[in-house]
Amino acid sequence: MADETDEVAARIAGLAAERVPHRGTVAGETRIRELGLDSVALMDLIMAVEDQFDLIFPLERLSEVETVDDLARVVRTLVQERMA
Repeated sequence: MADETDEVAARIAGLAAERVPHRGTVAGETRIRELGLDSVALMDLIMAVEDQFDLIFPLERLSEVETVDDLARVVRTLVQERMA
C-alpha cells in the first residue's frame, strides 16, 4: 500500500507542479494554499486529478484537503469506494 500511496501522491504533486512551474518541487507535505493557486487554477487541478484517476471529486471533500498528501488520501478513498 505504501508504494500505491507514494505513486498517487507523486502523480498529484506532478499535476500541481504543472500549474505552478515557478515554484519548483511540489512534495506531499506542500500545502495547497501555499501553491498560490487562485480558485480557477484550483478547479483546474481538481479536474486534472479527476481525469488522471477517472473519478468525480465531490467539492464538499475539498474541506479535507490542506496538503498534497491530503488530496492523495481523498483520491485513494474515492478510488477504493468506486471499486467496492
